[in-house]
Amino acid sequence: MTFTRARTMVGVLLFTLVAVGCTRETSETSGPAAAQPKATGTPSACNLVSAPMTPIPSRADEPHVVIPQPTGWQRESEQESEDRRFAMANGNLRVGRIASASVELRTLVGHRDPATEFENMRAKAEKDSGNRDLTATDSEVCGFPGQTFRYIRTTAGLPPAAETLLVVVVPATGKTHEVALTTRTTHGNDPDYQRAIETILSGVQVLTPTA
Repeated sequence: MTFTRARTMVGVLLFTLVAVGCTRETSETSGPAAAQPKATGTPSACNLVSAPMTPIPSRADEPHVVIPQPTGWQRESEQESEDRRFAMANGNLRVGRIASASVELRTLVGHRDPATEFENMRAKAEKDSGNRDLTATDSEVCGFPGQTFRYIRTTAGLPPAAETLLVVVVPATGKTHEVALTTRTTHGNDPDYQRAIETILSGVQVLTPTA
């Protein structure tokens, strides 16, 4: 099975996101300034990492998402769609080793309670027979509430893959935005991949819409 086919057959959890891989960039938070209150949805409220940052295409009224793009990672525009705004993969991996990441944005009508949204997502994930060893941990991204789902994804004809889904809920007037970052690899115990996960997930920025 080719690497391209394996990527396109990834199972969907909640939205339709793909996954992430390896780098040596590390996360680093600022010192004393970290104790100061920061305005939610501004760069000063976000964690800082050493990897280059790439802006994700968004509409004027949507959150502006910026994702770390580690060295060796290449954008894969053929994997993108109207909702899946960005996809990338580690092009340096040997054949058969999958490591990818994608970002999806969607807008829901009306106010949505973050805790309820996260609980609904967890319930759907638990019902999916392709997922096992699911855990959910509360997160915060640039001051917005989030939750991180980690699980093993099994798909017929493919090796098991470690997937991580970070969901961030962004309230707005008359609507609710949801940002989802999914990472995936077939070699989740690889130390390079673990560093990549930390860099990408901890360094993603979700900024307040400008309109």
